[in-house]
Amino acid sequence: DSMKKEGKVLYTNICHCHALKCLSDMFMMLEMKKKHLKYLSLYNRTKEKIEKVFWNGRYYTDWIHDERREHFSTDGNMLAVVWDIAPEKHSIPIAEYSKKHGIDKVPSACVYPLYPKKMTAPLLSMLGLSDYHNGLSWLWLGCASALAKEKAGLEKEAVEILNTIADMIVDYGIVYEIYDNKGKPVKRPLYKAEYPFAWSSGMFLYAVRKILKKPI
Repeated sequence: DSMKKEGKVLYTNICHCHALKCLSDMFMMLEMKKKHLKYLSLYNRTKEKIEKVFWNGRYYTDWIHDERREHFSTDGNMLAVVWDIAPEKHSIPIAEYSKKHGIDKVPSACVYPLYPKKMTAPLLSMLGLSDYHNGLSWLWLGCASALAKEKAGLEKEAVEILNTIADMIVDYGIVYEIYDNKGKPVKRPLYKAEYPFAWSSGMFLYAVRKILKKPI
């Protein structure tokens, strides 16, 4: 929401696709067969379209407008694996790409390579936050990465990410919104990372339960 993108954007399409699956499942539980089948069909068609339009052979392209913008967006790629939108065969290439480029060093960075600075919302640049979604790390993305790696059969890497996140939470006593490349909560002259940050907190608890199979 802080970067200027237009056209076909991976993250929003992945979220839309998953929402269709959730609606299909909900109507099945309610025994509303027609609506269940309607949304299941929309889900399958959308999933096929995402594969056709966004997959570049190594990962899903960030967005397409006039031409392909071949950035690796952590959110769209990892959630595609977690939500079973990506075929199983794609999970390893996606996980390997993120590891190769150090995306999970501080779990996790938003993108590789970084976007041009001209894409940043002017207000964020004025606040000294041009790296808000372009260099800083978010723990919820780290949790999505851990879940995707576990799904790819890379359980050791998944647990390593969770351990890194747990250490960061313990070190600072709370979950912050954003972290710098040294794993410290962001503190700038005009902005300090928000806390407590429920989005990342909830994702961490969910990931721990899912990966370590332990009740929280």
